[in-house]
Amino acid sequence: MQILILSCIINNLFVQTDWMGGSGIQGPVTIWSTRYLSGDSITAATEGQVSLIATQWTYSNWVKHTIEATPTISGYFQGLMPADIDKDGLADCIACSDTLQIAWYKNLGGYTFQKNIIDNSASASICWCTYPYDLDKDGDIDVLVAGRKGAFWYENQNPVWVCHIIDTSKGFHRISATDVELDGDIDIIAVDNNDTYPYCGDIYLFSNSGNNQFTKDTIVDFSGDEAWRVYPADFNGDGYPDLYTVHRNVLIFLNDQTGHFSQSFSAIGGKNYDGAWAIDIDMDGDKDLVCGDADNGGFDAFLNDGTGFNFTRTLLAGTDTVKTGAYTDGGIAADIDLDSIPDIAGTCANVGFFRQNPGSPLDFSLYDISPASGSHWIYAAPMGPKCIPSVDLLVSNLGEHTVFENQMLTGFAKYGHIESSILQFSNQNRSLQWFGWETCLPDSGTLNFYWRADTIAGNIVSKAWDGPYTAANKIDSFALPANPHAQFFQYKVEFTPTISTPVDVAVLYKVWFTDTLPIAGGITENTSAKTQTKLFVSGDKILLSVERPINNAEVSIYNSAGEKITTLFKGTITNHKYEFKPTLKSKGVYLVVLSNMERNKSGILETTKFIKYK
Repeated sequence: MQILILSCIINNLFVQTDWMGGSGIQGPVTIWSTRYLSGDSITAATEGQVSLIATQWTYSNWVKHTIEATPTISGYFQGLMPADIDKDGLADCIACSDTLQIAWYKNLGGYTFQKNIIDNSASASICWCTYPYDLDKDGDIDVLVAGRKGAFWYENQNPVWVCHIIDTSKGFHRISATDVELDGDIDIIAVDNNDTYPYCGDIYLFSNSGNNQFTKDTIVDFSGDEAWRVYPADFNGDGYPDLYTVHRNVLIFLNDQTGHFSQSFSAIGGKNYDGAWAIDIDMDGDKDLVCGDADNGGFDAFLNDGTGFNFTRTLLAGTDTVKTGAYTDGGIAADIDLDSIPDIAGTCANVGFFRQNPGSPLDFSLYDISPASGSHWIYAAPMGPKCIPSVDLLVSNLGEHTVFENQMLTGFAKYGHIESSILQFSNQNRSLQWFGWETCLPDSGTLNFYWRADTIAGNIVSKAWDGPYTAANKIDSFALPANPHAQFFQYKVEFTPTISTPVDVAVLYKVWFTDTLPIAGGITENTSAKTQTKLFVSGDKILLSVERPINNAEVSIYNSAGEKITTLFKGTITNHKYEFKPTLKSKGVYLVVLSNMERNKSGILETTKFIKYK
């Protein structure tokens, strides 16, 4: 294989891996976020997959698989969640295996899993909650842990895990991560253990000041056992993550766009909400909140008017269909049957699927899946082969972690498409470069890509689409040949099966584009005036030339999504010339980056190269 240089600098790389927020606005928008403009016969069921909608189902067809069975697993454990730990394309799992042990479970395919220990030394004893996130932004998934000894994060240094302390001044029961200021550094949200009730407490923000140095701030001190589950969600549509918590009360906290939160809504008392999830359950374009009532049974929705201040409580499924304690100690909302309409799954004494009936909005029918044993946690995620779109259910029971394989889907639509909002990718006209994707392409489906761009947003809707560009490889890209200068961009994707009743269909996982035109003439050099460094390519080699030493430098290769693939050099650059011969596993577009981590906390790009590996 040969490395070909395509461009000397990538000024902007725009990536979308999630469309589950539903239809958005025409635009222009500056953040791709989780939304799309419009679509037909497609579903955006869970984070990370878009496919044709299902049209035929066998609702009783679920198959239980055991991830791990041991008496030490508690139904109170939270955070049995998917994460591709080993980056092999299959979703693995993380979880507390017992109160003293944190583990990840490698997905071997066929819904079989192999246990791997992250920590067996009780650093976070007692382990209550795990949460997967690439906290250090190095391209692999780390694991956050809340336990009775504090809050921790485990750095993935495959195959070694390094434990870092976030806070050990008290115990914590819940933990999650998000970038609250949109400054590029990942912050942490956590709930401590109240002294009188070990499952609830106050809400804290650990602000990341760079290089994973955290400062603790109190978001709200309840002086009692209030906060239970706390997760981020954008309730007012400004692009910044807000927060919600449930227990005896439902509380919404809006982000003021600086990472500070103030309460905007409360529903006081009367119920004991446990499972809760933010989703656009009524499909009107904003995030609502679906909650399970652990004491009385039933699911409620708090329907958002779009402001994040006003929510209307609506009964979704009451005690006529949900008996007390059966399904509502754990709850998740997602499009589980892939009909493009959100559903609910719940667990406690049972595991159940509540289908939202397409002809009757906010009306749900219960389909019991399996008995459970005191479960308080359920999560929806695709766990099977990528070319078979589905949403499975992860459940922590007393004594076992399990996954319920969704085999309901027996047919799909014959065509579908999705259109993005008009994206404003710059404040001034820039040069466009490449559009790329990551997808699954089985024999029974194809994907066609289209795009259009202009210097004026209003001109885009009247322009003809450029395309189609048919995806021939699961990871690939094409050069944008027309309109080299623009400020606004829009894409469209068509899903088309090639047989009448597909067993599997094309699934889209990621799209991206860059806004700098490739420079003709082959090899080019980019020179940094500050350090007089040069990166260039000769055949299959990457060459680095420097005029002076650089402390704490790193030369790495990133894929088109900005994920680090490999590090070629890390340390102090002393020699004038370096030579690297990387081994890349697949064809595609990559970024070679020389970073000077000494210059600031998050590192500064000294120079970059955009290469295509053929």
